[in-house]
Amino acid sequence: AIGAPFSDGSGNILDSGHVRVYGWNGTDWIKRGQDIEGEAGVATPMTVVTATGTSGTGIWYGISMSSTGQYQSAVIYGGQIYISSNYGVNWGAVDISRNWSKISMSYTGQYQTATVETNEQIYISSNFGMTWTPKDNLRTWSGVSLSSTGQYQTSVIAGGQIYISSNYGNNWSAVDASRNWIKVS
Repeated sequence: AIGAPFSDGSGNILDSGHVRVYGWNGTDWIKRGQDIEGEAGVATPMTVVTATGTSGTGIWYGISMSSTGQYQSAVIYGGQIYISSNYGVNWGAVDISRNWSKISMSYTGQYQTATVETNEQIYISSNFGMTWTPKDNLRTWSGVSLSSTGQYQTSVIAGGQIYISSNYGNNWSAVDASRNWIKVS
């Protein structure tokens, strides 16, 4: 999926944006379906646009996808985690509403980790985002990154330390000094 957030689109609403979904047929990228038009301009919070519609509730903070693009997950601050297993064509909500901040996944999409910006645990999934398990202690997790296999993970605490895991996010260890970490890639 490719987004053009400030395109006027066919609705002629200033900066309403649109998304186009493409699929790889083995030799070329082929456009799937019609443009998906946004419904509001720059004065409104960002929304995620999917092939099934738009969601204007909440603020979308992070998205991650597998190496093929088949598995995609997105987090909404003050909302749920949304997952797709068909290249972003359809999305479903999983887990409960939290102040989700970031999400990252392995190259296959099987292993995923999501952070919550308020004082909560870090959450992991080993089944393509279908279910989520809290890990470690209550912290202000502000970013996460996974290795291609998902075995090695790094997360940062806002105003705290870097945490690392070498077992798919099941256990976390603090490293380095406390700093004002915000993101990790």
